[in-house]
Amino acid sequence: DVSDLPCETWLSFAALMRPSTNGINKPLSIEPHLLAYVIYTSGSSGIPKAIPIRHDSLLNLAKAQSKCFDVISNDNIIQFAPLTFDASVSEWAVSLYAGATLCLVDQKEKLDVDQLATAIQKNHITIATFPPSYLQELPPQKMHGLKTLVSAGEPCKRILIERYANTCR
Repeated sequence: DVSDLPCETWLSFAALMRPSTNGINKPLSIEPHLLAYVIYTSGSSGIPKAIPIRHDSLLNLAKAQSKCFDVISNDNIIQFAPLTFDASVSEWAVSLYAGATLCLVDQKEKLDVDQLATAIQKNHITIATFPPSYLQELPPQKMHGLKTLVSAGEPCKRILIERYANTCR
């Protein structure tokens, strides 16, 4: 529950600024119950619908995943999911919450596992989220420095978990 957090936490988290007439920007006031964003999904029904996400929900997600993934400000998190996909919210929100660096990669790098492995090493990526179907193509021996690997979006087979067990958590 984030209702007891001071307003400064919301301002810091949202990092929103309001233009002023005297050239000095002032932070906007963000309330936990207000809308943070809207995500569109068809869910299990197959019928598209808009789902409103409140600031307190977004902050709870960022806070819980930062703790679960052991994210610190020195971490580099790869932005793998497209921004139009809900998984991207975890990547950017956790980065903002923890003060970590969100590393963007080119679409060409995402399409070639060798190029992505090189980008992971070059950018000193420490935290990554991949679907199992993509993860099975990545070579564990090229994942040096990766401390936390999250697999999401589809079931992950035990053999894939075992492949990375000695490389990262």
